[in-house]
Amino acid sequence: MYLGPHETEFTPGHRVMDRPTRAAKLAEIWKQLAWLESELEANRPSIQGSNSENSRYLAGSEMTHADMTWHPTCVFFEYMLPKVFGWPVSLFRVEENGGSDDTLRDEPPSPLPLVTAWYARCAEIPAFGDVRSTILTHWRAMDTQGQFDPIREEVRLSEGEFKWRYP
Repeated sequence: MYLGPHETEFTPGHRVMDRPTRAAKLAEIWKQLAWLESELEANRPSIQGSNSENSRYLAGSEMTHADMTWHPTCVFFEYMLPKVFGWPVSLFRVEENGGSDDTLRDEPPSPLPLVTAWYARCAEIPAFGDVRSTILTHWRAMDTQGQFDPIREEVRLSEGEFKWRYP
């Protein structure tokens, strides 16, 4: 998703991503997140707001490889999807410093509340919080350097031609 639509200092020519491919990748991301939400719903309907240890992680009461792989991927989504493609900020809602994040005040509720609840709980775990901070720091720096500008321009120019925003 971070690969430019044309060759840039951040995207070599052989890694360029065209609009149909980018749109298909966004559709696949939404499909997988929706699948994860449905699995959480089917297997642990009390996960949201639950203090139950049985529902703390993606696969139950124990942290598994699923949590360790989904979490950093979702950190990337937390940054890229709202800032570049206009997805809801509330999708990966994390209350900073134990309080309400004022940037989310006017946001509608997450379209995937169980995924959002899991993600927020992960951010409370120091190692996961450190990973989140490291990844977000990297993407903020890359954004400041202009890495996402060509993608934003592509999205702006092709609005209505491709679906960039989910749900």
